[in-house]
Amino acid sequence: MATSYHYSEKNYWNNQLKPVFGNQKINEITRQSYQNFIDQMIKDGYAKNTIITTNSVMQILMNDAARNDVIVKNKLSGISIDGGKSPSSKTITEKQYNQLMAVAPSVLSKYQYCMLALLTLGERREELMGLQFSSFKFSQWNDEEVCAIQVKKGRTNAEPDGGDLKNNSSYRTIYVRGEMLNICHYAITYSQNIYSKTHRNINDESFLFVNEKTGMPMGVQQANKVLNKVGEAAGIHITPHIFRHYFATMALTNGQVATDVMHWLGHSSLQMTQSYTRENVRGALNVFNGMAPTLLVDSDDEHQSL
Repeated sequence: MATSYHYSEKNYWNNQLKPVFGNQKINEITRQSYQNFIDQMIKDGYAKNTIITTNSVMQILMNDAARNDVIVKNKLSGISIDGGKSPSSKTITEKQYNQLMAVAPSVLSKYQYCMLALLTLGERREELMGLQFSSFKFSQWNDEEVCAIQVKKGRTNAEPDGGDLKNNSSYRTIYVRGEMLNICHYAITYSQNIYSKTHRNINDESFLFVNEKTGMPMGVQQANKVLNKVGEAAGIHITPHIFRHYFATMALTNGQVATDVMHWLGHSSLQMTQSYTRENVRGALNVFNGMAPTLLVDSDDEHQSL
């Protein structure tokens, strides 16, 4: 098939669909055999999101085959997905976030803390691990030093040397200053020293986060390991994606312009940005504070009329 896939879709094909259907001709896949496959995924305890995404990849294949006259029509459309585990929580509270950030300096090296700090900006894991020296541009703005961080490459298990980002909107530039600026300076200097000590070639396209013993780029799972270390110390489950959801929620709760948050996160639509947000106490109280004056009229006359 000539269909083009993003790396995550390739993973769903390789891990879920190919072992079952890889040796079959596409016109030989029956609706019943495919329904049995979906039902088995449900019985095996797969998350509903995993099952839905797996089905989406198969539907792309079938629709592409129909468009190219390989099959008469997509016989698998409208397949039933009745079950699957509910997704795990993708949010943390403001209190939990503060606990994580408070314990982090005591359990992480300063270089690891830089990774954590950059993750608080809400980028995807592959984007963090794809940061290169050329990703950072320092300049003056209103007599203050700022840093433009260009998100332009993603490193994944499938593409450890870096590849394309999720979509065109993912290519973006975000700006930081203050303490985050100091963290960028430290991470770059420390990383350059590792390259020097391990006698590795270094240039503007070298990756920022590298193994301190070998000078080779860290595995992309290292971001999760750093967060797991902090999460275990704080007793809180945390992943890079949960940090991303938290950033979206708090940015909008704090009154940031929705389109600005959308561009910052690299989303292609406001709907996507809004789907990342979760209800929280501060947001709820902000709504109440704005409405409170009109909800109850505090006057003796009103009280007497009750």
